[in-house]
Amino acid sequence: MTTLIYRSIMSMMLAGATLAAGAARADVVEYDFTASISAERLLGLDGMFAPVTTSALPGDTVSLESIIIGHMYYDTSASASAASQLPAPASGSSHSYTSTMAGLQFSVLGSAVNYSSTPGAQTGLLVWDNASTMMGADVLAMATAATSAGGVSATASMNLIDNSGTALQDTRTPGQLNFDAFDTRYLTATWITADGQHLMITADLTSLTPSDPAPVPEPANVTMLLAGLAGLGLVARRRRA
Repeated sequence: MTTLIYRSIMSMMLAGATLAAGAARADVVEYDFTASISAERLLGLDGMFAPVTTSALPGDTVSLESIIIGHMYYDTSASASAASQLPAPASGSSHSYTSTMAGLQFSVLGSAVNYSSTPGAQTGLLVWDNASTMMGADVLAMATAATSAGGVSATASMNLIDNSGTALQDTRTPGQLNFDAFDTRYLTATWITADGQHLMITADLTSLTPSDPAPVPEPANVTMLLAGLAGLGLVARRRRA
């Protein structure tokens, strides 16, 4: 199922529909997440992927059970052209979206390894509802790509799967996610060096919570802040005098 999701979402991204410009920020939902690396595979000289317990290919050491902290967001008003749609399942439904207001960022704790999808680049979203393609499961999957840096390019995806088929009610991008409604939850990432080395990781998601919006200062607090800044400016001028 993991391979099917990856192939489907990458083919959909390559089909290439673009989000209409000017989508409202209010349509973007944001979540913070944590994960633990459960598998690593490194492409060997024989052209085969082999499991490893640690690798420095991304630029620093990434080991099994390393903790990842990150952020994801997507546009609930995203649209897609017919060219990006996958074949309809025999039963259930599926829909493909592309958006320039969606992405993933994460860091591996204890290392310098981090990932940030390219701002404004096209991100693929797949939503399956009781789709026979996924053996009747509900799925929300996101695939992103990062700009090459230091000769290393990267892709990452987030996959939420409910094998009971009850987490989603239709194939619209959900405005709210219930982490506990999905029984399979994981992040994948691949780093590729200029000479063709590949490192693929899978990390099991351990939490997914709505991001707290930046607090809007109360009018009284704004007044106090301005007064404080004015006071600092006065002190600075007196010291210069």
